[in-house]
Order: sequence, then structure tokens, then C-alpha cells
Amino acid sequence: DEITQDPDVLDTWFSSALWPFSTLGWPEETEDFKTFYPTDVLVTGFDIIFFWVARMVMTGMHFTGQTPFHAVHLTGLVRDAEGQKMSKTRGNTVDPLELVEEYGADAVRFTLAILDSPGRDIPLDPDRMAGYRSFGNKIWNAVRFSLSRVGSATVQESLDVTELAAPERWILSRLSKTAAEVNERFAEYRFDEACQRLYHFFWGELCDWYIELSKPALTGESPRPQVGEVLLTVLDRSLRLLHPVMPFLTEELWQRLPGREAIHPATICLAPYPVGEEAWRDPVTEERMDVFFQIVAWARNLRAELGIPPRDKATLYISSESSELAAFLGRLEAMALPLLRLDAVHFEAAPDGAHSDVVAGVAVGLVVPERELSLEDRERLMAEREKLRAQHQRTLGLLENKAFLAKAPEKVVDQNRRRLEEILERLEILEAGLAADEPGSS
Repeated sequence: DEITQDPDVLDTWFSSALWPFSTLGWPEETEDFKTFYPTDVLVTGFDIIFFWVARMVMTGMHFTGQTPFHAVHLTGLVRDAEGQKMSKTRGNTVDPLELVEEYGADAVRFTLAILDSPGRDIPLDPDRMAGYRSFGNKIWNAVRFSLSRVGSATVQESLDVTELAAPERWILSRLSKTAAEVNERFAEYRFDEACQRLYHFFWGELCDWYIELSKPALTGESPRPQVGEVLLTVLDRSLRLLHPVMPFLTEELWQRLPGREAIHPATICLAPYPVGEEAWRDPVTEERMDVFFQIVAWARNLRAELGIPPRDKATLYISSESSELAAFLGRLEAMALPLLRLDAVHFEAAPDGAHSDVVAGVAVGLVVPERELSLEDRERLMAEREKLRAQHQRTLGLLENKAFLAKAPEKVVDQNRRRLEEILERLEILEAGLAADEPGSS
């Protein structure tokens, strides 16, 4: 039998090249064609630039006189967790629907966005997706907790920061800066940096710090002006900022915010994307709150190093040469007490015997209750001491190695010098804790 070629068959990329306008009713001048052609951005992989992207441009110019899109964002290839290219031969392909079933659509979407760095492929690591699923849980729990504590407060379209306490001014300033940075990153197609900034703000600043600082105010133990309104307003804008990369979760939670229906459309999809509020920016408060956070982190780490249980109260001493900073920190005393399990904060030099240090230019000291270490605690501290001594020897050896100093980048050398200082500080704390527990040390 004679076999002949069908004269009407075209390669698969021919119909794909017509896709931007053929799907909109072309060659008729339909409303869809007028509205959606040309589009703004094409997002695709670099491996089909010539197969598809270039052909869409050529056919678009030929048949419509316009390019089908204004910009092309090229992503890396999605690979497996080890960085290998996925293929049926290797057996390392994944079904996106199975990923969505296990981790949720938002976690998968956020993972792909935060790993989309220029010039790099995307390793699809299940551990990363599980981590960002936990981020989604964190968002859910933060909103649920807030809604259970804010009483009759509602989302506000704007806020006057002049009458607010420092924590509220701080979180609004951080939100404003975050919104400005995220808008800049999205405009530059740096989805990875936009996601990283959103992750850091929501988890690291809003949840770990602001919500914790707000608990005494929300329960009425230590009231502050408009805490509920500020918290809901920050959540409203945070969810809108997160919506492009976590659409389902943010829509569900946003619908529950009281008062948002009075100032926004019915769906978060149509609500305006937040921008930086210049009136909320307060770099001085940000700087001073950062000092407070560093002191809290220092005291927490010290308690952990010494194995002090949460039930044991300590006394914190703070001494600053700046009267303004000292007064600022004094106004935060009521918040420091529950955060650090303190019985008191004294704004004076620490007494002899206190665990003392200088944090962010402020002299601090912590007096911990006298107690006898259990055998288990003592063995743990001694094991930690030996581990730190080994790290000290390794790091010191590097810094005394002339070849390392000559060849290593200055940044790496500086990192090792800082690491050595941190190791010595931790060793000093451990040595003091162990020495205080020695028989006859009192």
C-alpha cells in the first residue's frame, strides 16, 4: 500500500503560536479580543523560548500588528528534590494533583514562587512544601486567635498613629515598609524576594513579636489604645499582600474580618493591593523596638543556656546612657515581664553576681533564682560546654591559619570572627552557670 503525507498537518507549535489571539475570537473583533489582547506578562520556562515564545511574537505581529505580551518572565525548570530533571525514564516525575492533595494548593503555589530565583532551576522538595504548609497553618491560627480576642474592634481604612503606643507604631511602620518592598519586588518579577519578605513579616514580626506583645492588652491586663483595631487592620493588609501567592487561604480568612465589608469589595480578589503608607513610617520607633527585641532575645537565650525552667522568675537590669532610650524601654516594662518570666525590671546597673552583657549598646544583667542543678541539667550543660570548646578550637584554628586568611573572602573571615565571639560569650555563660552550682560556691 502506498503511504502519503497528509498535506494539512502542521507541527504542534503552530497552533500554540496562535493561542494568544485565536482563543479570544480572532479574526473577529470581539470584546474579549479588544479587552485582553495584548496581555501584560507571559510566564514560561526558558526551554521553549524558540519553540513557543518567539513564534507567538512572530504570529502576533503578522496577524494583529502587535506583540501578544509586553514582558516575558522566564522561570527555571522544576526539578526533583535532588536537582535532577524529571522524566518518566528516571521515575522521578510528580503529579501536581497529588502534591495539592497532600500539601494544599496554596503551599505548592507559595513553594514554587519563593524558589523562583533568576537563573536557577526549582528543586521541588517535599520538605519545603511541608514547611510552607506550616506557614499556612500559622496564618490560620494567627487570624483565628486574633478574632477570638479583639472584641468589638473592626478593620480600619486608616489609622492615626499619633496616639498609639510603641508596639502599634512599630508594627504599622513595619507593615508599611513591607508593602512598599513587596510592590517593588513584584514589579521587578522577583517573586522569590516578595515571598521571603512576606514570610518574614507575617511569621517573624507579626506573629512572633506583635501578637505576643498584644496578648496582655487584648486580655485587659495591660490595656493600650486601639490594639484590636491595629491588629485587624494589619491582618487585613497582610492577607491582601499574601493573596497573589496564597489565594485560597487568604480569601477564606479575609472574609471573616469584621468591618472589612464596609470599606472593601465583596471579595479579596477585587480589593486594592496594599501600598506603603508614608504616614505610618517611624524609623526611630523601629530602631528602639529593635533594641528591646535584642534584649528579650538575649535574656531568653541566657535562660535556655542555663536551663532555667519557665516557672522560675528572674530579675532584669537595664542601664543605658541614652535617657530617651531608657525612658522608651521603661514604657515597655509591662510587656517584658510575661515575655521573659520576670518578677521585676530595674533600670539601673546590674548588681555583682548577675549575668551581665552589653546588647545593642545597652548594659543588661539578669539575676536568676538560686537553685541546685539537677544531675541531668548539669550533664547537659557540661556536654554543651565540651561542644562549644571544640567549636572554639576549630574556629580559632581557621583564624590563625595564614593560608585561610589569605585566600578566604573577607566576608567569610568576618563571619568566623563573629562566630568566635558568639562561642566565647556562650562559653562564659555556661562556665558561670556551672561554677555557681559548684559545692561551696555560695
